[in-house]
Amino acid sequence: MLLKFQTILFLLKPDPDITLLGLKSHLWSLAAKEAFYDRLGPPTEYIFKSINSSAEEEELYDENRTFSSLDLMLPVIRLEKTADDSKVVALNTKNAMIARCAI
Repeated sequence: MLLKFQTILFLLKPDPDITLLGLKSHLWSLAAKEAFYDRLGPPTEYIFKSINSSAEEEELYDENRTFSSLDLMLPVIRLEKTADDSKVVALNTKNAMIARCAI
């Protein structure tokens, strides 16, 4: 069995007003200096995930949200590679925006 791990860990204190898109861009500029950066792929293939105040995992599709607007249990988020199916990702993004408008 071959296990493949691609992890780069950065401990940051982001500006509360930074958008998730801005944070992702900043992370990619930091990651560019790390070994195996070329294996990460483009930032569009990744999504932020968090644990919200209800202790549920939440996928953060709306990258225009600011860090301070997130309903986090702890101020920790992670970036994970998304599904390879771009249609699934697009649908999830649309559903997340609809859900935010309905609240």
